[in-house]
Amino acid sequence: MKSKQYLIIFLFTCIQISVFGQINLKISRPKEDILLKELTQHNANVLDYEFIFSKQEALYIDSLILDFKKKTSIEIALVTLGEYYADKEDFDDYTLGLANTWNINNGILIAISKQFRQMRIQNSIEIEKVLSDEETKKIIDNYYIPKFKKGNYFEGTKNGLIALISTLQKKRQKYDSANILTDRIINLIEQNDKQELLQLSTEKIYCYLCFDETPIKQEPFIDKKTFYSNYFSTIFNKELLTRLKRNEKQIFISSENDSAIMVLYTTYRNNEFGDGHEGAQFVFWLKKENNELKINGLETIP
Repeated sequence: MKSKQYLIIFLFTCIQISVFGQINLKISRPKEDILLKELTQHNANVLDYEFIFSKQEALYIDSLILDFKKKTSIEIALVTLGEYYADKEDFDDYTLGLANTWNINNGILIAISKQFRQMRIQNSIEIEKVLSDEETKKIIDNYYIPKFKKGNYFEGTKNGLIALISTLQKKRQKYDSANILTDRIINLIEQNDKQELLQLSTEKIYCYLCFDETPIKQEPFIDKKTFYSNYFSTIFNKELLTRLKRNEKQIFISSENDSAIMVLYTTYRNNEFGDGHEGAQFVFWLKKENNELKINGLETIP
């Protein structure tokens, strides 16, 4: 799991305490390997080590997660941790370690510490493709934190989880639609079916590849009929088609309103032409036109 996480310092009212001296007591914690083993052997998706939820509240949160997993196969795990299990200074790295040990390949780990007034959301690489950093932060700021600041951890967690699930469902639908569409595009290119491809394209196609030199005074958009009559066969030559059919692709939902979806195909792998060669990518840009997802552009990334 790639490290994508967020630190939230809860903005509670500060209580100042005057002391003559400070004694640092060493907290006796379970060994890390024992804790990790305990975590991975649990069948529940909610591990409340700080006891901030009632039994009924934990079961309700768990039911939301289970229902979502059945519908989407996306996993969500939630853990609450205080000083008995973690250090405040290492909360970031520690929760990433938990996520890796939990082996959530297509999902999210939500880690909350009431004692530390911190929170982490660790997104797997697959989730990062459909849920941006900005969207995750927005969910935290708008749904988790307002209730946390009032000391209501269950309501904050419930609100945040529902918002997270709703966002992921919408994003996943668009991700799947883009995946199906690009598979269809590759098949139509192989069949040289320009008429069907015309129907699957926006009226204007973004195409730097259609210009010998980068246009200075105009945007690189071309009428779709012009593209398929003048540029299609040159761009989608046999070599490119062979590489596209390897289906080594990644899909990125680019913004909150999904105004553009990037489908990136690896056409030349790293070091394919020798050490240090970084590979190359071919990109389809997809956009909704008349409420239908269509080809909106194409380019290469060296």
